[in-house]
Amino acid sequence: MATEYKLSYTGNEIEQKLCKIDSLVSSINGILPDDNGNVQLETASTEELTVHIDDINNPHKVTAAQVGAATQEELTAHINDVDNPHNVTAEQIGATGVQIIKWEAND
Repeated sequence: MATEYKLSYTGNEIEQKLCKIDSLVSSINGILPDDNGNVQLETASTEELTVHIDDINNPHKVTAAQVGAATQEELTAHINDVDNPHNVTAEQIGATGVQIIKWEAND
């Protein structure tokens, strides 16, 4: 049997909570309405935008996991994998007719 929860708020309390939520959302979005409810967005100049776009130091602190990219450890392991993880064939790289000889150094 499902448990039912009932909230008991007066109209004024609901209005206060909605105003608080609206204020938080506005703050998060960087949009703060004035006393008349008008919103003015701050804009960047072309120069500021170009500087931001050219910033390769990860100003938004995005992680590899957030974009589904390999970590440095995973990338290094992949680079060092000599077992042909992509199953590239001799034909694909234009090495047809080439005899492949496996060479092992003697210690």
